[in-house]
Amino acid sequence: MDKRADLTKDGIVFDAKPDAIPFNYRISYKISLLCMIIKVCCGRRGCSLIKMHILATAISDLEYKCKLEKYLNTHIASEFVVRFEPAVNRALEYALVDGFIVQQANGTYKLTDKGKELTRKILDDETIFIHEKSVLEGIHNDLTEEKIRAISERWKYQDVKN
Repeated sequence: MDKRADLTKDGIVFDAKPDAIPFNYRISYKISLLCMIIKVCCGRRGCSLIKMHILATAISDLEYKCKLEKYLNTHIASEFVVRFEPAVNRALEYALVDGFIVQQANGTYKLTDKGKELTRKILDDETIFIHEKSVLEGIHNDLTEEKIRAISERWKYQDVKN
């Protein structure tokens, strides 16, 4: 018997689909995550792209989170490396187009009213994003743009020879 015939009912065909996308690569998850990062860990001046990458990586990688916490406690920039995740950039593009986030003249990003509403709903619901909320609340405002600049300054001079 034809397996395909077994999966057809009233003109509806059930075909095998590619593997499911893991939650942490889904655009809706990343947009929500970026909105939470801006709300919980960034001030009114906005949030830099580098800060979003650092925090998104800290949420998805426990070892990286520990390295970030060590950097925040010791302020030794030479031992901390920023990892850039393409999914964050893609989600940021969608968040901008969908009107959740806007880019300011100084290059930082902030939430729109639509983004604030989404974030409020997420933060008010105690059953979702539990891990993410915990990490962000633990870091809160400790990762300042000044500390990020210290990391960035090191890039300019790392491995430079006279």
